Amino acid sequence: RILAWKVLVSPHISEKATMLGDSASPAGGGAYVFKVTDKANKIMVKKAVEERYGVKVENVNIANMPGKLRRKGAIIGHVSGFKKAVVKLSAGQTISEF
Repeated sequence: RILAWKVLVSPHISEKATMLGDSASPAGGGAYVFKVTDKANKIMVKKAVEERYGVKVENVNIANMPGKLRRKGAIIGHVSGFKKAVVKLSAGQTISEF
């Protein structure tokens, strides 16, 4: 049994992620983006989303997002990267929390 709260860190809300979930998008809608733990794989993400939201997942794509340098005046810092998962649901299913 996969514990969803250990795999799914948070929903990833961005302009692109919002367009993926829109039914008028070229992807056809029904796709949601989550930040996940660094140890997560596609199988773990699929089971966690199905358990947490009670939906049927069609497929999962995972990407490691690199960290970036940020500068404020003379101070240079580093923003850590993260792993994100794009989850495509079966036709007609939605997640109401988005």
